[in-house]
This record gives sequence, structure tokens and C-alpha cells, in this order.
Amino acid sequence: DNNEPKLFETLLDDDFLKLLASIEEKFSAKHRIQREQAKKWHFCLQIARTYGLRPIEMNYLQVRRNGKDTLWCVYPKQTNDVATKPRRLRAIHKNWEEEWNLIKRIKNKEPLPETMNGDSFGTYLGRNSYWKELLEKEAYRPYSLRHAFAVCGHVDYNISSQVLAPAMGHSVETHEKCYSRWIGEDYFDDIFEKATQTIKK
Repeated sequence: DNNEPKLFETLLDDDFLKLLASIEEKFSAKHRIQREQAKKWHFCLQIARTYGLRPIEMNYLQVRRNGKDTLWCVYPKQTNDVATKPRRLRAIHKNWEEEWNLIKRIKNKEPLPETMNGDSFGTYLGRNSYWKELLEKEAYRPYSLRHAFAVCGHVDYNISSQVLAPAMGHSVETHEKCYSRWIGEDYFDDIFEKATQTIKK
């Protein structure tokens, strides 16, 4: 759990959608390989940002049937000699999951990049003009997509650490250590109030 990387700036929704749009421009590139790579990475980034994944976890996705198709990450991250259990993934924005048809595309094995890890994410994004523009303002990294999932969960939806932490595959302690500056006093006030309220007779 303590291996979570340094908290870089968070790539929030507007900038992320602009980044996707900049990749879409390559869909009509002259060379076939450029077009194919753009489509693979576009899909990859949609998944990673929507579900708050570590880059390496993109290699460990499964669609399981549980009344309906659900998406799971089965990456065995080692923490103190214990591997993390598979976890069900939930979209931070349900409309993205539905509009982009992510689960069906994963189930149908739509092509993804051949190598997916922090280095390959960084290499591909490093060639992108809009990403370079963003880097002139803030210290973004591939993990900025994952951080955005957590911040969005707290700020936009007021989801508690107890829910977000297991959804992201780490402990509540690690989560609050990483994201405490976004959780805010309202969150702690709410937790305290619920813990101390008495039943009216």
C-alpha cells in the first residue's frame, strides 16, 4: 500500500476530454500505424480514467457475468507479501461508461496498446501536443488520471474514503494519506455527526 506513487497534479474532466479530442485528431492520420495506435490509446485512456486504474492494471481486466456484465481488475498487487483480491470496477461517471460503451468494447476485445505500464503511458502521452501544453502548467503524470478518479469521487459525488479506497484497490489509511487535502472538513464533520448521533425516543 505504501508503494502508491507521489501525488501529482490531478487531470480533471475538462482537460481529460480535451486530451482525448487531441488523440482523436490522429484517427485520420496519413499512416495506418499512427491511426491504429491513436485508437488503441484513446480507448486505453478512457478506461483508465473512468475506473481510476493504475497503468499496469490495464493488463488485468475481466468482464464477468453477474446478472449483468461487470468489469473486474484481477491485478495481484503485492502488499506485505499479500496479494490484493480481484475487485469490481465502477465508473466515476456512469455517463462516460455508457456513452463510450466501455464494458462491451472490453468484452469484445477491442484492441488496446501492446504494452501498458507507467513507462508506455508516459511515452505515448509525451508525444501528444496537448499533453505537452498541460505540462507547461502543472506536473502531470500518467497517475494523474487515477488521482482524478479519487478527487472527483470526493469533490463531485461526496463518496467516502471507506467506499473509494477499496474501489481503487488500496487501504483506507493509504487513501486518506494520499487524498486528505481533497476530502475536506465537511466529510469529517459528516462522519463525526453520524458516529455521535443519538436515537431520539
